[in-house]
Amino acid sequence: MKRHYYWLLLMPCSLGAAASDTIERHQNLQQLQHQCQTHPKDWKCHYNLARAYDQNTQYDKAIAANHQALQRCQQKDKQGNIFYNLGHAYFEKAKSLQGQLPAKIALLEKSLQAYDAALAFDQTAQDAQANRSTVQKLLEELKKKQSKQQQQDNQQQNTSDKDQQHPSRDNQQQEQQNQQPQKQEQEQAQEPAANNSQQTPQEEQEKQSANEEQQTSELLLKQEQQNEKLFPVHFSAPQNHEPVLKDW
Repeated sequence: MKRHYYWLLLMPCSLGAAASDTIERHQNLQQLQHQCQTHPKDWKCHYNLARAYDQNTQYDKAIAANHQALQRCQQKDKQGNIFYNLGHAYFEKAKSLQGQLPAKIALLEKSLQAYDAALAFDQTAQDAQANRSTVQKLLEELKKKQSKQQQQDNQQQNTSDKDQQHPSRDNQQQEQQNQQPQKQEQEQAQEPAANNSQQTPQEEQEKQSANEEQQTSELLLKQEQQNEKLFPVHFSAPQNHEPVLKDW
């Protein structure tokens, strides 16, 4: 059996460590940081350090350490494992963000690229395939949400531009309401009482326009409520396949 560096034994067996192991993981992280300082060219040191950072939810440092490992690793059969862990770190970093939709999409795209690179070394890796599928599905959902938001923003901008070019409809309606009593008094003085119930073509057009505006507002409000149900503000990773770090 091939011997490994003694400090490889310092890594925990899995990411499912209990809360009581927090102190031990912190000490392990410090030891790995020291090993990378004394062996800066050893890719295995940076690989294990990246796993330790990921375990401690320090995803930015995990991403940087994985890149350091890739730059130093000359073993093609091991680079796939590094790309796998890099995809996981990008995924977890995206999942940790609240809001920030463009940033999430950018991180998930990098995660997808990393899993593609891992599968290029081993196309039969089921765990990498499952994780890639999870990232791809989530990325498509977020892009749809982003497209919907852009459409709504464009509609609001167009409405704002029209309001700036023309007097607001609310002001027009208020002026019409203020003028209506005076107009009715004039009509009552000039026409028989029997004709007071009749509406002029202009009044009928104004009433029809007001009804159309109310229907449009109700339709837009209904669409916004449906969008909130389909696209919640916060998202969570699917539970069927939570990405896990890979070791050998």
